[in-house]
Amino acid sequence: MFFKGESWGDTWRAGVHLGLKYWSDFYSKSNIIILSHIYNQILNLTLDERIIKALIFWFTASQSRLHKMNRYSPQHQRHVGPMANTYYISPTPAEISPFYFMEEKIKDLKYFFKGSRNSIVWSE
Repeated sequence: MFFKGESWGDTWRAGVHLGLKYWSDFYSKSNIIILSHIYNQILNLTLDERIIKALIFWFTASQSRLHKMNRYSPQHQRHVGPMANTYYISPTPAEISPFYFMEEKIKDLKYFFKGSRNSIVWSE
């Protein structure tokens, strides 16, 4: 991880980062398979370059809650996202379906693209 061997990171402590050697270790096996497939499908599209860039933007914007750093909070009774500014994997991770979260992200982003002069026009 980050070319530092097994003692990576400023707050490295023995045992805490066990099992985290590659970036893919931050994802569940099911999510990494789904996300890899979606990304490859985007890259293999033969569409207008603006549409491809918009899809890549959507894909990367969807990554904020699809990894093991996403936490479940009992007091909120839902996932609350990753802890800010740290590579922290919660003892109560909350796996979110990429299908659900990416669909929600489309709803968020359609307002952005709708308001832009050079944007893709979203239809209802």
